[in-house]
Amino acid sequence: MAPENRHVVIVGCARRIGLALTQHFLKKGYRVSGLYRTKSPELVELEGQFGELFKAFMFDLRHPQHAQELAANTATQNGHAYALIHVASQFYRTPLGQVT
Repeated sequence: MAPENRHVVIVGCARRIGLALTQHFLKKGYRVSGLYRTKSPELVELEGQFGELFKAFMFDLRHPQHAQELAANTATQNGHAYALIHVASQFYRTPLGQVT
């Protein structure tokens, strides 16, 4: 199956590894639904650059009651998901010597 016929959902797409994965799959030609809590300027840029291949959706994991509606929206816009990648997390920069 060609990449453009595959839909990847990335939870936590706005920063760090999620952003890098989003960029990777878009450059390979995959359709990507990116879920974010806080939109980054990089996501706005990707929306402009990749048009119909990339759809970004605001979703706060602290409110899971909206998950079913969100799943329906991503499937309607991009088809059923080929892959789901979850990298959303709280990030606290900590010096290596202080990691527990």
